[in-house]
Amino acid sequence: MLPKVAIVMTVKNEERILRKNILYHQSIGVSHFFIYFDGTTDKGRESIIDLENVTSSKSVSKETYQNNQSLELFIDRYVTHHTARQCLNTHDAKQQCKRDGIDWLISIDPDELVVPDNKKDVISFFKDINQKIDLVHFNVYECLQRKEHYTDVFREEVLFKRETPFIRNSFFPDILNTGRVKNSYVYGHSAGKAALRVNSQIIPWTVHTYTTSSGTPPNTIHVGKLLHYHSYDFEDFMKKFTNFRNYPSTLIHGDLSERQKKFFVNLVNSSNLRQKELRSFFTQHILFSRSELFKIRLMNFIYRILMKNPILIKETFVSKKLQKIDDTYKESSPSFTEAKTEILEKVSS
Repeated sequence: MLPKVAIVMTVKNEERILRKNILYHQSIGVSHFFIYFDGTTDKGRESIIDLENVTSSKSVSKETYQNNQSLELFIDRYVTHHTARQCLNTHDAKQQCKRDGIDWLISIDPDELVVPDNKKDVISFFKDINQKIDLVHFNVYECLQRKEHYTDVFREEVLFKRETPFIRNSFFPDILNTGRVKNSYVYGHSAGKAALRVNSQIIPWTVHTYTTSSGTPPNTIHVGKLLHYHSYDFEDFMKKFTNFRNYPSTLIHGDLSERQKKFFVNLVNSSNLRQKELRSFFTQHILFSRSELFKIRLMNFIYRILMKNPILIKETFVSKKLQKIDDTYKESSPSFTEAKTEILEKVSS
């Protein structure tokens, strides 16, 4: 039998990209989506309410798994760490997958897209995974921030970078008087995300890593790409770090929070900078200029020759897929508006 694949996402204020994320993954064979809205204040839920095979709800309550000792850390830090709620949501979706006969569960964020190595679909991709493998870890590439505004970033941006210490050897200006913070080449995570075999004993350790209920590491393979559209334009940068307003000083297992992320959180929420000044900061220090792109491409040539591992790739698979998607529910069409109104009335009643 062919494997059935689902995706779980924990979502907060991702109306701009959530629908396109689901449509893309549907086009490559994902059969079901578990969307947990975590404090959302935008119209993200309404934007996907007409899509089939989508189960949406609020984040699972901590009482649901309060008797599961393997999850007690997430329950203990449920209020302070959004990643604790995200881990519980992933575990909850895994239980639903067991009931629904789904074989693999991919846990990602709304600004992340999976590209299978075969450049076809996730069904044939997972069909070829050895039965002894319980965890498929996707290697992360972050989009190159090149524009102050994207209309449809999934379709428009095709250049992606991976972490390297040799590109941006500079520091941000000490606007907050807290000491200099290094300006990175990659602004999001470099840990990647994963797909879990549903009938395994895997449980989350963090949102990026997993263990088993017995404490042994899962059998893991590193294949495929995870495209991460992190802080892709100014609006997304502001949204992301506004969402992180109450970002804790430590990560879920007690490690200190990333200094660069804390700098961005304070910059957006506590610096008293005006919108114009924040936009200027983003343009000058986050966006990659043409001269920087030339430097990256030169370094990329050297990396390809010496290490056979590029630091910059051009990935058009997503863009081409989205161009082929025939979205019959255009928001401008009367049929869509009427159907959407009818569904919303049922939900609210």
